[in-house]
Amino acid sequence: AQPAARIVNINVNNLNFTRGTSNFNGGSITVSGGGALTLSNSALYGNDSNNPGGGLRCESGCTANLTNVTIYGNSSPNGGGIRNEGTVTATNCTLTGNSGSFGNGGVQNSGTFNIRNTIIAGNSAFFANTSDVSGVFASQGNNLIGKTDGTNGFTQTGDQTGTVAAPLDARLAPLGNYGGKTLTHALLDGGAIPSPAINAGTATGAPSTDQRGAARVGVVDIGAFEVNNTANSGSFVAVLPVGSQIIPYLAQITANNGAFTYSVSSGTLPNGISLTTNVAPTAIVALSGTATQNGIFNFAITATNGANSNVTNYSVQFLGPSSAGVSISGRVLTPDGNGVRNAIVQLTDLQGNTRTFRTGSFGYYRFDDVEAGQTYVLGVASKRYVFTPRTISVSDELTEVDLVAEAP
Repeated sequence: AQPAARIVNINVNNLNFTRGTSNFNGGSITVSGGGALTLSNSALYGNDSNNPGGGLRCESGCTANLTNVTIYGNSSPNGGGIRNEGTVTATNCTLTGNSGSFGNGGVQNSGTFNIRNTIIAGNSAFFANTSDVSGVFASQGNNLIGKTDGTNGFTQTGDQTGTVAAPLDARLAPLGNYGGKTLTHALLDGGAIPSPAINAGTATGAPSTDQRGAARVGVVDIGAFEVNNTANSGSFVAVLPVGSQIIPYLAQITANNGAFTYSVSSGTLPNGISLTTNVAPTAIVALSGTATQNGIFNFAITATNGANSNVTNYSVQFLGPSSAGVSISGRVLTPDGNGVRNAIVQLTDLQGNTRTFRTGSFGYYRFDDVEAGQTYVLGVASKRYVFTPRTISVSDELTEVDLVAEAP
């Protein structure tokens, strides 16, 4: 688990925050009193705290501005997603799947909470009859709140609300890689009853793109995800990491398929690569295998729970083995970051063929004309320091591959 971060003043963009734990603060991020946080195009998921605010805690006197942020699967005694005592402004955010052991699993608010185009739904608590939110909110319109029992403020134009007795289902696909640098929840746009978040937002104050960087299409959708695919005349394509022939490939789509099934609904995958929902060790949904073709492959994956579905357009490139060389370079360093002179760097392929390079005054090394599509072991021989060999897979130029000596 990763430690929680205490924030004073910071601007954060395009990051995943996960596995944070805390006994005293927010599970992932705590904004101190008097501090300020601007968080955009990011995800907070899988964090835990023994105090309120599993994903984010904004202390009294703090300011937190959230835009295009997904907060999922966090837990705490109360306010599993967010605990606010200061001032929070949330625009086009999605909070779902968070849990509270005693109070609500979504947002516990005792400060000022400005909210627009935001989903807070599908959160849970130990006590079943619990709202997704608690406190008084300053709605700026067009929010989707699953259960609002005992909460004030969601009465503006475009607000959609449900109750404990009749919760409002946001109809979201599992947290996954639908494009961009961070994880999101796709809106289910196909089927008998599409997500009520689709085309239900307001352009006033909304960002021009969603959390992934996909352009808003037509009327703005509520939440951090905008439906932008071929099914609705959009053009966004999720680009997966580059792969290489010979080297086994794995690109995760979702961490858990849950009640959903996935299929390649158009386009083609390269020979040797398949979409699977049982990749060990946690039954993730992923593209996996070893490609026997190279090139750029475009395809669509449809996720469905039987009643509703979502289509995501993907693209992936596979590089072929090539004798046309790429280069590998970096530095050999002491434990405290100084260059190691006269160290012998060894590059060994899987057939046992070895090339060597002697470092200069500042520890730099470089191998040119390295065959791509192969796996190599980098080792260092030095009189003064011990180095652990490093295995690398080469599909393109590699720079700043630094080799650091073990601490004494």
